[in-house]
Amino acid sequence: MRPIVAGRDAGQKVEPDLAVTAVLTCQGATTVKVSERVAGTGPITRAQVENLLERRASILTDEAGKKCSYVPEIDLVGEGLVGAGVTYLCPLQRP
Repeated sequence: MRPIVAGRDAGQKVEPDLAVTAVLTCQGATTVKVSERVAGTGPITRAQVENLLERRASILTDEAGKKCSYVPEIDLVGEGLVGAGVTYLCPLQRP
């Protein structure tokens, strides 16, 4: 990520150019991998970068006919990334 160093966004925003790869491996299931690039967004805040990374690294699965998502929780800390966890989103079955 390149920090914005001039103008009204100086020190407040960054311009990302990142490769994002997420891999989901579960015992007895096929490994799922997504790879994308986050670039060309223009200046955005660090919170917006976190949100973009979380969306791009999310993995959609089809489990027994229902669509589920694994969404990472990513925090930018200093100059690095920290994986804070993964949220599993899946519709509840109706009785």
